[in-house]
Amino acid sequence: FEFELFDLMSGYLAFPSDVRTFAPVSDGIFVGSENETVFLHGKDPAEFDRRQVAEYGTVLGTEKEIPEYYVLDENRRVLGPQMMWASKHGICLGTDGGRLQNLTGGRYILPDGVVTGASLLKVRGGTPQLVVSLFS
Repeated sequence: FEFELFDLMSGYLAFPSDVRTFAPVSDGIFVGSENETVFLHGKDPAEFDRRQVAEYGTVLGTEKEIPEYYVLDENRRVLGPQMMWASKHGICLGTDGGRLQNLTGGRYILPDGVVTGASLLKVRGGTPQLVVSLFS
C-alpha cells in the first residue's frame, strides 16, 4: 500500500472488476475477474496480448497448478504444467496458448453467493482429482 513508490498513471493493466484468479502457464497468464476470464499472452507485461477466453468469472482462491504428467493432449503427449480453477460455470483447465476448457460445464451449477474457495489436487488409484471447497 505504498502508492508513492509507483506511477499510478502507467505500468498496469486495468480490469472492469476485481481480479480473483491469477493462473500462469508457460506462455502467458490467465486472469479471472468477477465477470470474465482473459488470457494475457507473452512474457513481458509491456507486450501482453489480451484475449477474452470466457464470458464468465472465476472463484477467488481456487487456482491450482497441475503437474505436467497429469495433463495430456489428444495424442497422449505431455503438455507441461497447467492450471485448473473453479469458475461460475464449472471447473476449468487453462493450457498453453490460452486454451481454456470447461471440464464440467453444463453439469455444474455454482450456488449463488459463492465468491471464494480453496482447491487441492488428490491422486486416488492413480487418477488425479481436483477437490474444490466453496465458501459463501
